[in-house]
Amino acid sequence: MIYAIDKFINNNPYLLPGIKIGWKIIDSCENRTVALQNVASNLILSERRNFPQLRCNLDPYTNSSPIVGLIGAKNEDITISTAALTSSLKIPQISYFSFDKLLNNRKVFSYFYRTSISSTTQIKNIFDIINYFKWNWISFVLTDKSTFEMIQSSKSEAQNKHLICYEEIYRLGNNATLEAIANVVSKLKYQSRAQAIVLLGKETTIYSFLLEAQAQNLTGKTFIGSYTWLTSRKIQQIDYRIIGGAIGIAFNSQSIKGFDEYLHQLNFCNNLGNPWFMKLWRKKLTELGLDVDKTVANCTLNGEWKRSLGNSFYSPSFKAVFVMDAVLAYGHALHSLLGCNYTHCSLTQTSSLDRELFNDILGRVHFASKSSYAFTFRSDGNTDSLLDIVNLQRILVKGHSRIRAVVIGSWDRKSGLLISDNKIIWNGNKPWTQIPVSRCSADCLPGYHMYQGLEIHQSQLSCCWTCKKCQGHSITNKMNSLYCTQCPNLTNPNHNNTQCVPLPLVQARYGRPMKIIYFIIVTIYFVLLIVIWTVIIVKRNTPIVKGSNFKLTSLLLFFHAIGVPASFLFLAQPTIAICYTRIFMITTFVIGVYATILCKTNQVSTIFHNPVNKRAKLAHLTKNRSQFTFIFTIILVVNGILLCLVISKPINIKMQRTYDNQVEILCHVDNFYFDINLLTWMAVLGLLSLYFAFKARSLPDNFNESKHIYLSSLLIVVLGICCFPITFIVSGSMADSVRGITTLIIGSSPLLCLFLPKLYIIFYKSELNTRQQIM
Repeated sequence: MIYAIDKFINNNPYLLPGIKIGWKIIDSCENRTVALQNVASNLILSERRNFPQLRCNLDPYTNSSPIVGLIGAKNEDITISTAALTSSLKIPQISYFSFDKLLNNRKVFSYFYRTSISSTTQIKNIFDIINYFKWNWISFVLTDKSTFEMIQSSKSEAQNKHLICYEEIYRLGNNATLEAIANVVSKLKYQSRAQAIVLLGKETTIYSFLLEAQAQNLTGKTFIGSYTWLTSRKIQQIDYRIIGGAIGIAFNSQSIKGFDEYLHQLNFCNNLGNPWFMKLWRKKLTELGLDVDKTVANCTLNGEWKRSLGNSFYSPSFKAVFVMDAVLAYGHALHSLLGCNYTHCSLTQTSSLDRELFNDILGRVHFASKSSYAFTFRSDGNTDSLLDIVNLQRILVKGHSRIRAVVIGSWDRKSGLLISDNKIIWNGNKPWTQIPVSRCSADCLPGYHMYQGLEIHQSQLSCCWTCKKCQGHSITNKMNSLYCTQCPNLTNPNHNNTQCVPLPLVQARYGRPMKIIYFIIVTIYFVLLIVIWTVIIVKRNTPIVKGSNFKLTSLLLFFHAIGVPASFLFLAQPTIAICYTRIFMITTFVIGVYATILCKTNQVSTIFHNPVNKRAKLAHLTKNRSQFTFIFTIILVVNGILLCLVISKPINIKMQRTYDNQVEILCHVDNFYFDINLLTWMAVLGLLSLYFAFKARSLPDNFNESKHIYLSSLLIVVLGICCFPITFIVSGSMADSVRGITTLIIGSSPLLCLFLPKLYIIFYKSELNTRQQIM
């Protein structure tokens, strides 16, 4: 504190120009009662103008400067007691080593502040480090009661918010025995599964713990620490195999560099104001057997004497940073209160201060401190400093391994944790890429999901699980999924269940048995049709062709010809255009064949069964014009009905999974209206044909075509009844093939029954191909 006041305020011509700050050190003797008595007496003496009832008991005291504020104390109980007193007197107090949340109550402690890192900040920093490296199974070794209570109270937040589980919390009091320390080290070595250990507390106790860890060779653990020990020179003497790779928060080493130099330049003449300094050295000089008065009068302190004190005085504590921040906070608040600039202060009368205004300014002060580039107090009196993240690493000094704290990043409440990963060296001198694993359970990779059975304790549900592979048609595509997601229709999970892969599209599978059979039937049908039609055209002037009505016969063959491309469309990859073309061509083909046969049957029946006087009246019905009109009218009506149905319920393309996990594209017609429309007209026309053919069965024997017409009519009815229902039973591409084959079979019956006998007579029984035989 003396160093900070002299260095940063009194010797700074720009902060409080023309004004000097004094100080008085009060010894609390580590006793709350003594501390309260000493603080109260000093405050009341200084503030006697505010307590007129006490003036009679005090010495006259007219020119004393007011107390700006208090700094301290190191003991938590003393800090709480004095903070209550100073707040009641409206005198600010800044603690450099206080963590109790009770002091956050601004209604009671409205004049209290602290520069030490709050417990909530420490917890948040620790959680950020643990989460950054994806650790979730942590052990704690704590030395202070307040830290122990802080960690205990954070358990619920750790589990629910940060998904961190505490394996064990070990409490080592500041007076812990070697046996207790050895027991904790043994448990960490032989019983603990946690590879990351949070180590917080007093430096001396932590040093004893690490010495025991060194004795028991507790290697392979990663310690997470804080500024209380990570940068300590004493701690850095521990074997690098024990604490190498440790990580945690610390202050910028430059923040106390000047203080370190200041300590080493102190002597017996330039530090007379510090009674503890002189008391310490008088005792030490006596122990060294030197003439104390003569040595002190000489002023000089040599290096050997300093080394005899060890690290107790000449190794700056981290608390020095907090003290310097407190002094600077008072200095900058006074700078604003007194209206100072870089040359002078407007208010020169400092015998009294507006305490409420000063406290308000102090609560909003903003400056570059020793711990942070942008120091300010929060509304609860705490502060958020910019902290260094350090990593303890092995270095070689004259062939010997030593530990050095290397800055690898920073942390503050606004920006969070920032780490340069490639600067890290882990325990065992491992590179930064080999991050230690400290988890209750391994991560569940994509393709697996987290499963938590009854054997897992309630407090461990956020950290512990088993990984189970996704079953069936389900996947996960991220780490640690709670459940698997079912794949959409027409997709399958890949081999490791990490993504849904679209099923392969079935192309025109001409190599399949059903397709081969279908192709053969269509080909035979087409070849037969070409042969028959060619012969009919060539022999059109022969009696047997003339007697069958060449024009009507050619029309019948034309409709059969339509069936060939219509049937081939069942082999093509369905599209909307193909689907519509297919149903209209099939309808035209089937209805055209049925209507033509009906006309031929009706024509024969009308000619032979009507008397002569009626034949003249019905002659127009047997003419080709009437027959053609009837046929195309029927076709237009049937296709018109089909068009209306298509408009009301359009055809759509349907994708369907096959038995071998592929996707086939189908023409989807709602309610089978295409089949129903076609079957209805097939039934009507087929039954009419059968009726007229039945009437013509008694024609003269030499009129052979009557029997062939009757047989054709009978076959188209029977085949229609037998074959078309099959199309309602099968599905998919099989249904298309069956429908196409069925159509060709029904269409081939008149082709065979009506034309093969004619070909036989033309080529093999030419003697029957005469007018007399035909009639």
